[in-house]
Amino acid sequence: MTTTRQITISGVSHTVVLSDDSTALQAAGAAGRAVVGLWDKNHPDKSLFPAFYVIENIQQADRDFLTKVVLRHLGLPWEICCTKRLTIREFTLNDAENIPGGEYSGPGDFVFLSQETLSAYIKHQYTFFEYGIWAVIEKAKGQLIGKAGLSDLPQEVLAQFSALQTFDSVLELSYHIFSPYRNKGYALEACTAILDYGEIYGLPIAARVSSLNKPSMRLLKHLGFTEMGTCSPCPGENILLYIRKNYLFPV
Repeated sequence: MTTTRQITISGVSHTVVLSDDSTALQAAGAAGRAVVGLWDKNHPDKSLFPAFYVIENIQQADRDFLTKVVLRHLGLPWEICCTKRLTIREFTLNDAENIPGGEYSGPGDFVFLSQETLSAYIKHQYTFFEYGIWAVIEKAKGQLIGKAGLSDLPQEVLAQFSALQTFDSVLELSYHIFSPYRNKGYALEACTAILDYGEIYGLPIAARVSSLNKPSMRLLKHLGFTEMGTCSPCPGENILLYIRKNYLFPV
């Protein structure tokens, strides 16, 4: 079976080819079209190359799904969620130029400060996991005001808490609002929306914070997190692990 759907992005119509036939998928891919494989459970080993996205039935190919397929095909960012004042979306290469100087919140921040490292992050993190650290955009001016998102809590942290070891994976919430935009409630607004979105993954969500960072500790409690204990002692401070109360992980 081979069929097509039309998806319009920024006023331009794009054809998506859906097929259970590898030859048809390869031809569509060679023609520059987005492709989706149709998986047949009766022939699970059948090749669907070069489809990156595979669905079991055509009903799964709704407009939202196909729009994301086309955006990924075109190398355009997914919009994750919106609030009254903010849009939270995947980073783009141009965002590297718009991060204010001196805004370094952790050892991994170098990833977002050059187009080269950001390109690798976009390609590998978003494409394979479909979550990660996202850009926080102020709607009114279209300004990048920070970053926030979900990533995998490191296994060495999981190993320190027996209560977490029943889970194969735990997501970690992190955020960093750039200093010119703080004390406006943006962190609460962004994190609330991200936590709501994160429910689609069906995993517990944790957060790490320095014991010296009182504002973030208050924010996590407001968001429904509970302190689990110290996960990485440092000179003069402790790194605390918080877990969010939810139906998956009652604490």
